[in-house]
This record gives sequence, structure tokens and C-alpha cells, in this order.
Amino acid sequence: MESEISRRLPDNFRCFLMLHNGIGLFANYINVYGLRRSWSRTNLVEAGQQPFSILEPNVQRRPSNAPDEVLFIGSLGKNRNLIGMNPDGRVFRWESDDPLFGSINSYSSVFTFLLEEGNEVAALFDPDGRRRD
Repeated sequence: MESEISRRLPDNFRCFLMLHNGIGLFANYINVYGLRRSWSRTNLVEAGQQPFSILEPNVQRRPSNAPDEVLFIGSLGKNRNLIGMNPDGRVFRWESDDPLFGSINSYSSVFTFLLEEGNEVAALFDPDGRRRD
């Protein structure tokens, strides 16, 4: 993964990826990307087990105004807004018009991001996992 995105991963994100190759929670309301190994459209079981690709927002469709040091690791919300990570492992909601990227809504690690956002988002879903209107 590091060679494909041309950067070293922060240690806390590397630890996360050793446990999970990406993750989608709450009907993909919260996503942490991973290394997608298959793009099969015929084997739906295999395709459903693959994470969203970390290569897309970092290599193929990187925001033009993103600083080089920002690594995009996931998305959040129904609009799938990007989640960035600083070289020190801090996670933040990417606001493309914010010149002080990562200064607001930041989390100390990908684990903290998942815990805090998961607690917030849980209220949007019923006990059976269906989104409340």
C-alpha cells in the first residue's frame, strides 16, 4: 500500500490496517479505506468484502488543493466527505476551503475517530441498524 500511495503510513493507521483492511460502518456512513485487491463485478460476495480503495482519493482523484502531506483515509456522512490524516496520525474532516486543514474536528488517531464518530452516528440508526428518517 505504501509504495502505491508513495508515502509511509503513520504508525497508528498502520496498526489499524493490520487489524482491518478498511472498514465500513453504519451502512457506509463511516468508512476507513484499505487496499482493494479485486474489482470483480461477477463475484458479488468477493466484491462486497473489499474496502473502498485508499488509492482513489490519494492517487487517482486527489483534491487539487490538498497539501502533499495529507493522506486521505476515509469518508464520513451521506455525502462521503473525505477524512484526512496528518503525518503525525491525527485524523480530521477535510474541509477544502479551510486553510488551517485539520484544525477543527480532529481526532488523535483513527481509533479515536471511529469511536467518537461511531457514538455520534449510532443515534441516527435504530436497534436493527436501519437509518432513522
